Amino acid sequence: MAIKITFKEYPERNEPCVYRIWFGKRFYIGRSINILNRIKQHERELNVAILQNNTTSGVYPLIVKHIIDKNITEAVLEIIEYSDARNVFFIEKSCLREFIGSKKCLNVFRASCRELRLS
Repeated sequence: MAIKITFKEYPERNEPCVYRIWFGKRFYIGRSINILNRIKQHERELNVAILQNNTTSGVYPLIVKHIIDKNITEAVLEIIEYSDARNVFFIEKSCLREFIGSKKCLNVFRASCRELRLS
C-alpha cells in the first residue's frame, strides 16, 4: 500500500501557505514555505511510515493508522491561505485551534496544545 497526494487545485504560486490534506473524511493541517517540495516530502515520509506500519511514533501516527485502517491510497491537498513566511505559523495555529479534540483532525496535539491556547 502506498499513498499518493494530489492537489485539489494546482497552487497559484509556490509561496508560503497553510494547507489541509484530506485523507477521506479526515484531514491534517500544516504550513509550508514551498508547497511543491512539501507535498513530495509528506508523500515520501508517509510511505516510509506506512511500510514500517508505524502507528505509534513520529509525526504521522494518527494519519498512518487512519490510512491503514481505511485502506486509503489517495489524499487531496488544498491550500487554505497564502501569506508571508512570518504569518503562516499564526494562521496555522488559528486553524488548528478550531480542531483541538476533533476526531476529524489527524494532527498530533502534544506540546503544541499549550502553544495553541496562549493567544
